[in-house]
Amino acid sequence: MTAKKTAPVVDRRSQQAIETFEKAMKAMGKHDYDRAREHFNALLEGFPEERDLLERARSYRAVCERALEKQSRLPAQDLRRDAPPRRVPAQPGRIRGGAQVPAPGRRDPPAQRARPLLHGGHRRAGGDNATALKSLRQAVGAGPANRAQARQDPDFDTLREDEEFLSILYPQAS
Repeated sequence: MTAKKTAPVVDRRSQQAIETFEKAMKAMGKHDYDRAREHFNALLEGFPEERDLLERARSYRAVCERALEKQSRLPAQDLRRDAPPRRVPAQPGRIRGGAQVPAPGRRDPPAQRARPLLHGGHRRAGGDNATALKSLRQAVGAGPANRAQARQDPDFDTLREDEEFLSILYPQAS
């Protein structure tokens, strides 16, 4: 006397609404926002009784419209996902990707050379305070902006009580 439980019967109209929603989501997953928006619009117009789906459809349609607006501002060649990457023509002083290369015999400005010294100087020194303080002194000597940055850099927290550290960052107070 076991009664077989049957799954609730979903009416045919609700099933069509769900299929339309799934098509729209599949199109969104493929970044085909025009087709997704069409499916969402069809869902909104054709299935007014499916309130839960309509609420989601309105939200996702807005996402599609924002994506289409964003795409319209980009050059047409950038819209294709399978497009080969753009190549920058070879120019003197440039490498692939358009990065600037310093001319031979010319050095980077001191402030740029100091950044690696400042960023994680204490961490790279492996806890060696003398090495960390040396790199900090070089960085601060290269530019005053580095002093301000080092004052707030959490990598130097273990050195905040050190007299030499304080004299480097706060020279007028020493």
